Amino acid sequence: VWGQTATDFNNGDDVAYGMVVQPDGKIVVAGESDTQGIFHKQVALARYNSDGSPDTSFGEQGLAFGGVHNDDAGRDVALASDGKFVVVGIRRGPSWDGLAVYRCHPDGSPDGSFNGLGFNVLPGALGPTYGQAVLVQPDNKVIAVGWTAVPNSAQPNRRQVVVTRFNQDGTVDNSFETDIQVARESFWIRDAAFQPDGKIVVVGGHAGNMILIRYNANGTLDTTFGNDGVVEVQEPGNNIANAVAVLPNGDIIAAGYANGSNFGLLFIGPDGGQCRSCGNLLAGTHFWLKTDFGHDEMINDILLQPNGRILVAGGHRGGDVSTSTLLLARYRFSILRGYQLDTAFGDGGTLVGSVANRDVGRAIALDNEYRIVVAGYGHNG
Repeated sequence: VWGQTATDFNNGDDVAYGMVVQPDGKIVVAGESDTQGIFHKQVALARYNSDGSPDTSFGEQGLAFGGVHNDDAGRDVALASDGKFVVVGIRRGPSWDGLAVYRCHPDGSPDGSFNGLGFNVLPGALGPTYGQAVLVQPDNKVIAVGWTAVPNSAQPNRRQVVVTRFNQDGTVDNSFETDIQVARESFWIRDAAFQPDGKIVVVGGHAGNMILIRYNANGTLDTTFGNDGVVEVQEPGNNIANAVAVLPNGDIIAAGYANGSNFGLLFIGPDGGQCRSCGNLLAGTHFWLKTDFGHDEMINDILLQPNGRILVAGGHRGGDVSTSTLLLARYRFSILRGYQLDTAFGDGGTLVGSVANRDVGRAIALDNEYRIVVAGYGHNG
């Protein structure tokens, strides 16, 4: 079933976090690589031809690097309309780690027209700032999303959402309102998505609950969504959203894990309330869809297929905590019950793959022939 390829950059640990498929079917994967040199971990990109072979026309023999400080990292990648690649992640600094945005040309070389350096960094004022997701507008302005530490005496682990826009030249867009952000103790931000109207939905977790936040296209908090822009759904156990998708009817899906150990998808309505995709029996409620495969499982990314099916990718740990496998699941809609496992996919709605050891799927996409592509990492010693 699986066609697979693994890339070792320089005999160190290499981790893929984000992926994008070009219109010609070539696949670009972004993450971090331990270069085993003076700069240690660096932002790393690899491009593959549609047959899985390295695209040697990209960077150096298919590989490209960004960052010049120790232990930089890429967390997400997007493709701009001009063919350039934008990566968001972390840039280690002398005082605080900063949210970093990198842009490279289609051939993998740094784009010097982006802030004059090929990257820009937002340092944290009170603590580290981490980039987690990147979105590119139709005009090629870049939205970077993450979180920053804003501790105080009462809340030493207090964090704040960061949503920042960069102009095409890499400078910060000061017309984008970022002065009103949401802050919580023990707060995580994982992913973001555009709505068709340009609004931005951000997801993560807070105190064991999935949390969703929405911003207007100008960067202000959308107070029409949920409770003054925030929806926090309480559920027993530990729950967090790692990915988000917006359905054609406006419903929002937050995907991650539920009860600390199951695939979890949370469906909510466009205004943060009534769910339109929950089926007739569940209309008007937030809808939790949980799948227990018998051990610890987590969704890391979500994809909407053109036929309306929902694909998710993550990891599945067996009885031995030292091993895990890459795990996919697909869901389809029922008018009565809402979304349920699509038993026509794989084995009863799921597909398990093994590449090395302790494999994890971090990103999922469709190529130009509608084949499913998953990127992640596996431990091979």
